[in-house]
Amino acid sequence: MSTRTMLSFGLSSHVRAAVASSAVGLVLACGLAVAPAQVASAEPDAVKEAQKKVNALHEQSSQLELEHNKLAEKLAAADKKVARLQKDATAQRARVSSMRKSLRGVAQAQFQNSRMGLSAQLVTAKDETSMLRTMATVHATTLRTTTRLQTLQAEQGRLTTLEKQLTDSRDEIRVDKEKKSDLLAEYTKKSEEAEKVLSKLTAAEKKRLEKLQDEEAARQLAARRAREQRAAATRPASTAAQDRSTTATDRTQDKKKPNATSTPATTSTRQESTPSVPASSSGAAAAVAYARAQVGKAYVTGAEGPNAFDCSGLTSAAWSRAGVSLPRTSQAQAGVGVPVSLSNIQPGDLVIFYSSASHVGIYVGGGMLVDAANPRKGVRLISLQNSWMPIHSIRRVG
Repeated sequence: MSTRTMLSFGLSSHVRAAVASSAVGLVLACGLAVAPAQVASAEPDAVKEAQKKVNALHEQSSQLELEHNKLAEKLAAADKKVARLQKDATAQRARVSSMRKSLRGVAQAQFQNSRMGLSAQLVTAKDETSMLRTMATVHATTLRTTTRLQTLQAEQGRLTTLEKQLTDSRDEIRVDKEKKSDLLAEYTKKSEEAEKVLSKLTAAEKKRLEKLQDEEAARQLAARRAREQRAAATRPASTAAQDRSTTATDRTQDKKKPNATSTPATTSTRQESTPSVPASSSGAAAAVAYARAQVGKAYVTGAEGPNAFDCSGLTSAAWSRAGVSLPRTSQAQAGVGVPVSLSNIQPGDLVIFYSSASHVGIYVGGGMLVDAANPRKGVRLISLQNSWMPIHSIRRVG
């Protein structure tokens, strides 16, 4: 046995345990020193991933809502068409039935008169004049009968066409109702997916998500203002002068309307109330007042009030209080009225979102918007500065 081995065996068990413990501690310490860097580089940012997923799901949901409302509009028109066709077909059936009865009577009369053949009538005629009169009567009767028969055939053909249109329209309605039901189910699925993503976040992560959304909204608004400024700089001098005059007028009005176009801080205006701001017209004032009064109500796809709304249902209902009839879908509402720049936005203006124009809200002043967002948030009051959805256009309708 070597001296080194003898020394090793000579160490007490306590000393050997201490050495082993020190070695393990050193290894653990080294491992802990490098672990955080490895985890940080390997795990994705859960909040940013949630933001990406939720934003995509909300945009997809708004597109589904748009398609749902388009079908609802189509179905409403189809129902009116079916009602009209039903009315026309009923009247046409009565007309054809009456013509058949009339022709039946003529046929019976002709049969009775034909018991004495035409030849016999002509032979027994008193004179040539009577014979010619008899021939003319027979010819006229035949012509009338032929004309009536042709008319009956034409009216029967029209009835057949109406009944086919009625059947086809009913079949189309049935198919569209099935599509509408499928769209609603898909919308519900997307909403539940978004809710599931959010439910996995901690309270701190949800706050960070809100901050990221606010930052995204601020970037989008700044980018839109920059685009509008560049576009204004390239317009003809006469148009630019007119824009400056309009802007000056708006600024004068804004002095009478505190914070009419300002954008509040991003950290405290996600769902808080804001002072009422006078609208630019009595119609806009009525629309704004109605929209504000709906805040807190439920969101339901296809709903137009009074207890629940979807996005375009809310804006349509709001402007109907001002006597203005808007199209039913957000996409159609993006084409009404006149376009307005972000710098000239006024209470009552419609703000349409997404490249597909699939969401819409109503600007109520003070940098705030009212929209029917989704089943989770319902009808809400939110700052444009906090609305991360990209703006498609702004329209003034009254």
